[in-house]
Amino acid sequence: MGNGVGVAIAAIVVIVVAYLASVAFVQLEAPEVLGGADPGQSNASEPVAGQAVTFEGPALAVTPSTFWAVSAHPGCPSCFTSDPALGAFLSSTPVTWYRVGAGADACNITLDVAYNSSGDDVGACAVNLASFKDWCYSLTPHCHSIVQLPGENNNSGIDSSDVAYLEGTIGLYPDYWAIGNEPSDWIHYDEPWASWQPSDHNAPTAVAYAVDVRNAIEAIRGVDPFARFVGIENSGVNPSFLQNVTRIDGSLISWVAYHTYPGGTGGPAHPTLSEFYSLLNGSTSIPETYAEVRNSTDKYCSNCSALPISIGEYNGGTSNSTWTTYLDEFPNVIFTAASLTQALRTNVSDWTYFALDFDPFSLFNVTTNEPTDVGILYDTVFAKTVLGTVRPETVQTSVTGVWSVEVTNGSREWLLVANANLTRTVDLDPSPAFPSGVVGTEISWTNGSAAPSVVESSSLPSAYDLPPQSLLLLANY
Repeated sequence: MGNGVGVAIAAIVVIVVAYLASVAFVQLEAPEVLGGADPGQSNASEPVAGQAVTFEGPALAVTPSTFWAVSAHPGCPSCFTSDPALGAFLSSTPVTWYRVGAGADACNITLDVAYNSSGDDVGACAVNLASFKDWCYSLTPHCHSIVQLPGENNNSGIDSSDVAYLEGTIGLYPDYWAIGNEPSDWIHYDEPWASWQPSDHNAPTAVAYAVDVRNAIEAIRGVDPFARFVGIENSGVNPSFLQNVTRIDGSLISWVAYHTYPGGTGGPAHPTLSEFYSLLNGSTSIPETYAEVRNSTDKYCSNCSALPISIGEYNGGTSNSTWTTYLDEFPNVIFTAASLTQALRTNVSDWTYFALDFDPFSLFNVTTNEPTDVGILYDTVFAKTVLGTVRPETVQTSVTGVWSVEVTNGSREWLLVANANLTRTVDLDPSPAFPSGVVGTEISWTNGSAAPSVVESSSLPSAYDLPPQSLLLLANY
């Protein structure tokens, strides 16, 4: 009988150890995304338990102050100073970095003249940099900027003249300069603007672009020896361009940027909401593309392992994709919230939303002069966050499509959970991170609600229901 008890106890111990090991494994994994049905196939089921798990392990990352950024494609060249509502909106968001220079490859900045693909002068450039400077420098502290210079014409003399004009005449001193935009898509490479034709097919090689950047840096540092540079604003992961820029220019640049839209420029003929959310877990998601970019930066550059990586443009899809059905509606709120958890956990140095008020799915609608749904996400939900140490914990639940991130900064702590599942409700127990009775802020937003619900300076409840397509932000401040 004693031997039987011993065997039974040993078996129980094995089972418990195996269970604990499986729990730890699930906690450390990034949560799996949506395996659910299309909208309308079934009603939400009974809530499924979820728990905010707190570890004592090492942090995933410490997010730098460069993180919050927007691609500043304004609705008009001088909108920064001429539209007070736009400025007020931006001041209510966490955004402090601005990538400016829409259409810069076709813009003579010094003369403020833009050219079309036929080499015609079509008037002023898309962004009035003097207007941007006036607005940026009116802020306390003033904003940070990355200014694009023309690169497609391959003329470092024009680049250095533009820098001399912007710094010496306008008084704009960006944090970084970028030489052109998405060089792999150029068709007029090494041609003066007046010679451009729609039939051109002159694309640079990756090596040619890297040499173009090197020459531009040398010329610009003749004007401003302290100028700093983004090595490339890359179209997608495009390894060849990243590898050659870091190989040739690695010691001259401060970071690299790539542009990623998980839905890309295409998409299914009739996309479903399930397919849209599944992009968060696919090969074009932030964790997957970031890893590819890091592999490229490090391949031929022994000193580039610490080179910051920026996502210089981000949205669920492009304006010419089939995903636009969801991009200007509430699903993109959940998609963007889930993407934030990925960007922070992946250690992205700069996360640039595309765009400010350029597309229907931008942050600000110039027609209504009000923020879009994603703009409200920025000025109400994201605005409550603080940058700091990204913790390794995630919300542990069997519901697929649940994304989370927890960040601490001194005594301040916040947790964001996005439920991208279409049919399942999560019954969240936040007590491991936020014990019952902690006074703080609760912001929730559910599908069908025009705006988030915000409750401040109150005791945080011990349990929450996160319905399908909803988000929750908890903060102890």
